[in-house]
Amino acid sequence: MDWFRWWHGTVTDPKFQWVARKSGQPLAAVIAVWAALLECASTATQCNADATRGNVASFDCNDWDVALNLEDGSVLKIFSAMEQKQLIEEKQIVAWDNPNTGALSSTDRSRLRRERLKRGATDATEMQRDATVGNDRLDKSREDKNNSAFAPPEWVPGDAWKDFEQMRAKRKKPLTDRARSLAVKELEKLRDGGNDPRAVIEQSVLHCWDSFYELKSNGRMNGHGDSSIFG
Repeated sequence: MDWFRWWHGTVTDPKFQWVARKSGQPLAAVIAVWAALLECASTATQCNADATRGNVASFDCNDWDVALNLEDGSVLKIFSAMEQKQLIEEKQIVAWDNPNTGALSSTDRSRLRRERLKRGATDATEMQRDATVGNDRLDKSREDKNNSAFAPPEWVPGDAWKDFEQMRAKRKKPLTDRARSLAVKELEKLRDGGNDPRAVIEQSVLHCWDSFYELKSNGRMNGHGDSSIFG
């Protein structure tokens, strides 16, 4: 599991009280949006290899209106106020590498490295890294085996399905054969409801969703969140 740091005093930070007043939204909603932004920034490289941690270009305000059960446009107002307060600039969390925004500073990283060396933790770290590499190779082998044993129906676009499989694997949530069968059933329901299968799959790949949903209408997710229904 990946982590990012949450700085003490964030909830009572006057900057967020200012954002709440400027946006006309409750402070609780502002803090919730900030937490969502930090998580988006921390995982920015998962769907875009060219992005850097701290980037929030993929943050969808409309989606988060739904996820946080807020009125339409609420998250966009909060996001805009954060830009005015210079918490966000050019779709990037300002000073992401500063402890105030949740990541370790270079000074902290150096200090922690010296402490690890003093404790003689270097060897243990190397052993853990080797074990991780071994597990990754095993997961890749299992993924390749599963992929070779499953073929989606002819009406499912193969290239889009492959992209979906790769996205799930990259998020360390590879599909099992059971999950694939459930995914195809869900996709078939959406197709019968008038949704184009390719567009549905590409929508999930674009947003790094674990499941399939109805195609977005007017920027909304038609009441769906980002929880997985098939693994």
